[in-house]
Amino acid sequence: MGPSHRSIRRPRHLYSANDQSQRRKAVRMTHAPQSTSTFKPARRKPPVILQLAQSECGLCSAAMILEYWGYRGAIYEMRRNTDPGRDGLGLKDVASMLTERGINVNFVQANFQGLQRVNEPFIAFWKGYHLVLVEKLNEQRAIILDPASGRARISAEEFEESFSGHALLCTPTKHFAPQRERGYSIRTIWRELTTRSYMGSGAKILLLSLLLYVFTLGIPIVTKELVDRKNELIDGYSTVAIALVLILPFVIYSLFGILRTRILATMIAHVGEDLMGGVFKKLLSLPYRFFASRPNGELMMRLSSVNQLRDLVSNQITAVLLDVGVVIFIVGYLVFAIPCLSIVAIGLSAIMVLLTVGTWSQVQRVTDEEIRALGKSTGTQMEAITAISSVKTTGMAPSFYTRWRKDYQGALHSGRRRMLVQGTVATIIGAIQMFGPFLVLAVGIKLLLKGTGTLGEVVAAQSLATMLLASVSSLSLAISQFVKAQVQIARLIDVMTHESDNTWGSEVCELSGQMTVDQLSFTYPGAQLPALSNINFSVSPGEKVAVVGRTGSGKSTLAKVLVGLFPPSTGSITLDGRHSSELSEESFRKAVAYVPQDIQLSNRQIAENIDFTGGTPDLELVRTAAQIAQISGTIESMPLGYHTEIQEMGANISGGQRQRIAIARAIARQPKMIVLDEATSALDNMTERNVAQSLAELNSAQIVIAHRTSTIRSADRILVLREGHLVQEGTFSELMAEDGEFRELMSSTKDLNATRQEMQR
Repeated sequence: MGPSHRSIRRPRHLYSANDQSQRRKAVRMTHAPQSTSTFKPARRKPPVILQLAQSECGLCSAAMILEYWGYRGAIYEMRRNTDPGRDGLGLKDVASMLTERGINVNFVQANFQGLQRVNEPFIAFWKGYHLVLVEKLNEQRAIILDPASGRARISAEEFEESFSGHALLCTPTKHFAPQRERGYSIRTIWRELTTRSYMGSGAKILLLSLLLYVFTLGIPIVTKELVDRKNELIDGYSTVAIALVLILPFVIYSLFGILRTRILATMIAHVGEDLMGGVFKKLLSLPYRFFASRPNGELMMRLSSVNQLRDLVSNQITAVLLDVGVVIFIVGYLVFAIPCLSIVAIGLSAIMVLLTVGTWSQVQRVTDEEIRALGKSTGTQMEAITAISSVKTTGMAPSFYTRWRKDYQGALHSGRRRMLVQGTVATIIGAIQMFGPFLVLAVGIKLLLKGTGTLGEVVAAQSLATMLLASVSSLSLAISQFVKAQVQIARLIDVMTHESDNTWGSEVCELSGQMTVDQLSFTYPGAQLPALSNINFSVSPGEKVAVVGRTGSGKSTLAKVLVGLFPPSTGSITLDGRHSSELSEESFRKAVAYVPQDIQLSNRQIAENIDFTGGTPDLELVRTAAQIAQISGTIESMPLGYHTEIQEMGANISGGQRQRIAIARAIARQPKMIVLDEATSALDNMTERNVAQSLAELNSAQIVIAHRTSTIRSADRILVLREGHLVQEGTFSELMAEDGEFRELMSSTKDLNATRQEMQR
C-alpha cells in the first residue's frame, strides 16, 4: 500500500497550496525533456527494492532511482533518515528527497504517448494512491518496478489504466556524488547480536572437520597405492594386519564425528539464543511508531527467519570453508599429479559454478517476492483469527479467505518459479555429479590404453573427481541458501538499523502526578498537517480531567503522546517540574498508567493479566485492584477464579470484562496518574459510576477521554479539542454556559434531556 489520499490521491494534493512554481512545472508533456546530465547510469537497469512497511512505496521508488545512478545502498540511509509514517510520501516529498541528494526532478503531467519519449527510468503516480518506478516504456508494453510486488511486464492498455497522469523525471545534476552506503551482512548482524565468543567452539569444529576430511581425502590416495603396489602389499602383510589397519581409522573417524556433533549441537543452541534473543530484544526496544506502519504477519516472518540464519551460520559456514579447502586441495593434487585428467574434472566443476552464479539474481528476486507474499498471507490469517467474532458476524469469512488465497497463491507462484530455476540447476548439477566421474574414468582408460599414466592414477582421479564434484555441488547448495539469507537479512536490517526508543532519560525518582503540558504539538511522520497544535494545560494530583471532541479531533493521539508512545514534535511534557525526556522509562511507567481503547489481554491467567509484571502474581494486590475495578465478583464466580486462563486478546470474556481487567491492571501498578481512553465505554451506567467512584478514592490524577455525559460531568475540568487544537477549557457548568464547541457536542448526544435537567438544578 502506498501513500494515502492525504498526500497524493488527486492532483491537487500533489503540491502544497503555496508551491505554485512546482505546480506550473506539472504541465502536459508533448516532448521528452532534454537532459543535460553527463552522468552515465551505474547499472544496466535499476534494481528492485521492495517495501518493508506498507507506506514505503515513495521511499523505495526514490532509492531505486538513486541506485540506478550510482548511490549504492541508498535505501539504508533513507530508511534511517526518513520515516514515511502512516500516510506515506507524496510526489513532492519524494522530489525533495531526490533533490537533496543531487538529482534534478521534473514534475510532469503526461499521457502514455508522451512518456514513451523518456529514455531513463522515472517515477509514476499509480492507481491514484501508489508510486512505482517505470524502467522502460514503448508502444506495446512497459516494465515497471512496483515496491509492493517487484518487476513486472505489463501491456500498454494495463499501463494506461493504472497510470494516474503524473510523473517525476529524474536525472543527476553536477552535485550528484555516486557513493556507497554501508549495508548489513551476516557478519555485521552476527557482531551486533552475539554476546559470547564462538572462536573456541568454531576452532574445535573446524579442526575435527579437517581431521575427518583427511580420512576422506586419504582414501583415494591410499587406493592408488593399493592398486599400483597390490602384489607387494599382499605378500608383505597378513590379513589380520590389513584388517587392523582398516578398523583403527574407522574407530578414530567415528569418535571424531561424534565429538564434532556434540560440540556443534551445543554451539547451535547458544547461537540460536543469541540471535533470536538479540533480534527480539531489539524489536521490543523500537518506538511505537515502528509497529504502527508494519503488518504483524510481516514482523512474525522476520522473527522466524532468525532460526534459518542460525542454521546457516552454524552449519553452512564451517562446511563452506571445508568444501573450499577440499576443492583447492583436490584441484592442486590433480593438476600436479594427474594433469591430463584434472582438465576434465575442473571443466565439469566450472560448469556447475557458472550455472549457480548465473541464476543468483533471479533466485534472489523470486525468493524476495515469495517471502513477502508469505508475510502478507500470514498477516491475513492473524488478522482473521484475532478478529474472528467480527469476521463471523459480518459474514466476511469468504472475503478473508479470498484475500488470503490471493496472497498465498502469489507466494506459491513465486515459490514455483524459484523451484523451477533451482530445480533445473540442481538437476543439471546432479547429472554432472553422477556422470562426471564416469567421464573422468573413460578419459583415464583411454589415456591408459595409449600408455599414459597408471591404473592407480585413473582410479584415484575418478575418486577425487567424485569428491570434487560433490564439494562443488555442496558449495552450489550453500550459495542458494546464502541468497535466501540475503533476502531475510534485508528484512532484519529494517529492525537492526532502526533507532531504539530514545524518548527517555536516566533520572530515577518518585513522582506525585503533577503534569504540565506546554506548547505541545505532534505531527505524524509523513503527514502534511499536525495532529495536535499548541496544546497547553496542567493536571494536579487527585484531579480528574476529561478530554472531549469530535471524532478525529486528536483525543487518542493526545493520550498516546501523554503516555510516551509518541514523542512530542514540539513543546514539552513535565512531571513534577521534570521534563519527561529526562526521566527514566521505569520512573515514568511507574507513575503513569494507560488504559487504551483497544484492550489487549495476554493468553495467561487473569491474575497474571492484572499483575502484569512477568513474575508470580501478588494475589492480595490482584484482588484489591479487581475490587476497585468492580470485576472481583465476576472473577470469583468463575470455577478457577483468578487462575482462569484468558484466550489471546481476551476472546473468551466480554468487552466490559476486558475493560475492567485492563483498569485493574493499571490500578495494580499503583500509579500517580491514569490515562483512560474510552476505557469504560462497554460498561453500563451503574458499573461505570461505581468504577469512577473507586478510582476517585485512589487520589490519583485522571485524564479521561470520553463521550458519555455522565463521565464528562464528573470531571473537575474539561478540555475540548477541535482539529488538534485546544479550543475550550473549564468545568461542565462553565462550558455549557458558553456558546461554543462543547455545548454543540453535548446538544448532539442522546443524553440531552439529562444535561438540561442538570443545568436547571
